[in-house]
Amino acid sequence: MKNLLNTYKDRFIPVIEHDMFKYFNALMPEEYKEQKEIIRYHFGWDEKSYSQESTGKRLRPLILLLAAEGVGGKWQSAIPGAVAVEFIHNFSLIHDDIEDHDEYRHGRLTVWKKWGVEKAINAGDAIFSLAFLVLGKLEDESIQFQDIYTLLSQTCAKLTGGQSMDISFEKESYITIDDYLLMVAGKTASLFSACAEIGAILGGGNVQERECMAGFGKKLGMAFQIHDDWLGLWGQSKLTGKPKAGDLVAGKKTFPIIYALEKKPDLSEKIEQGKADQNIDDVIHEIALTGAKEYTKEYEKNIIACALDDLQNFQESNRPIQALSELIRTLCNREY
Repeated sequence: MKNLLNTYKDRFIPVIEHDMFKYFNALMPEEYKEQKEIIRYHFGWDEKSYSQESTGKRLRPLILLLAAEGVGGKWQSAIPGAVAVEFIHNFSLIHDDIEDHDEYRHGRLTVWKKWGVEKAINAGDAIFSLAFLVLGKLEDESIQFQDIYTLLSQTCAKLTGGQSMDISFEKESYITIDDYLLMVAGKTASLFSACAEIGAILGGGNVQERECMAGFGKKLGMAFQIHDDWLGLWGQSKLTGKPKAGDLVAGKKTFPIIYALEKKPDLSEKIEQGKADQNIDDVIHEIALTGAKEYTKEYEKNIIACALDDLQNFQESNRPIQALSELIRTLCNREY
């Protein structure tokens, strides 16, 4: 039997995909053919490499539409907002792939690897512009447009600021958990939070409903990233599709690594030596001995509980809210 979340996914995601492609075709200048080809490729819309896997999960627009309906609005009228946040997410992905030197995304070459850094930056900038053009297609005169534009602009500043911190962490020998949480609040959680709050705005939610949605979205993003960090060390590569301990090898300071280094500072030397000697399994074992594996899971569970508390402000019979509850549990139990 299909669960509620999958019912909403089946209803929303094809519409999101259709309208993303529609707005892309309508709003991107037709004469710049190569740029359109690059963007089509990134989104998985080119005929040669299209597959469901190549298009991504569309989590952020899904959250926005669930939030819009959850506060009593019509999800159909919130579609331009959903499309806009997915464009913002993908602008950041193209730039992140360059900054992190990632050569593959969804099993295909990244844009910078296929067309070069310069054209990839340019394509990301074009998608960023497209997001705000799409917002102009919102038609309800009662909507607080200024709030949406301001919120999304602030979110872009936060997510790029968080990314900047993440890059800096690679060269820092000592990072605290608080440093990490500030970074993730920007890089990952800010856009999740904005999606939920913009959905509430577009659905006609009141101030309290907006605040509850924003809080839920932020906590969902924090838990999502911490779970991703856990998978980076203890997940199965064949499921995650990522190299084993890729973040560790790249020098990333993820949640369990930071915790382990706080508990046992001399691990820093072993981590560097292990990377050089390719004894990654031994290094991961040393990290686990500090209790990092269990602590990371427990911390994630506490964030999820707080996120679910935000949803308690809505009626139990509210089906979109139930779907949001299913979503955070599903994301934080995933093995990939």
